[in-house]
Amino acid sequence: MNILIVNSDDHTAETIAFELRQRGHQAHREKSGLVALSLPVDNPFDAILIDDTLPYLQGAEVAQHLRRRNVRKPIVLTARTDSVGHRRVAKISGVDDFLVKPVSTAEIEAHIDAILRPVAKSETTNRVRVGTLEIDRGARTVTHASRSVSLSRTQILLLWVLAHHADSVVSHEALCSKIWKYCAETNSSTLSTLVTSVRRRLTMAGVRASITTVRGAGYMLNSSG
Repeated sequence: MNILIVNSDDHTAETIAFELRQRGHQAHREKSGLVALSLPVDNPFDAILIDDTLPYLQGAEVAQHLRRRNVRKPIVLTARTDSVGHRRVAKISGVDDFLVKPVSTAEIEAHIDAILRPVAKSETTNRVRVGTLEIDRGARTVTHASRSVSLSRTQILLLWVLAHHADSVVSHEALCSKIWKYCAETNSSTLSTLVTSVRRRLTMAGVRASITTVRGAGYMLNSSG
């Protein structure tokens, strides 16, 4: 991945850039949000990481200017404040994901990776298999080693999305959008409850594949259990 980091704090920006490069990515840093006024639409970056506290333009304003100029690369915003109002402004401004500081480079990487692997990418069939687990969204059935696993329609849809991206993180936002067609603040706890219920059903059925919570990023179905 090639990441543009827009952050005025030298230590934080250099640390993130260094650790991203250590993980095999490219990273370019800009100190000012004024980059939003000059960044070409056809730029080389895969994603843009913007800090909310910047000189001249704030993070959400930078995102808004980029979107108005038709820059469509994924935008992740880091902020100190985790409020419903702050998140709403970020979403309206065109931010794809919102991270509350302090945040590790690993979390940043996981979030960006989840955005760059949209749920729709591999959804070309209603049926998907992970190990002995088979999910058929069309027929609304789940089987383990040819035995039926009783799940609700919503539980099946959650498992189907995760199975399509087995061993990869699927973000909270992507899951919410796929299951409920929109993402609201209240869906976070609802999603957590849904994941817990599916985990319980899989365990009761003796399924080895398990759902892992990736803190601050989303969920992942481990094919090896």
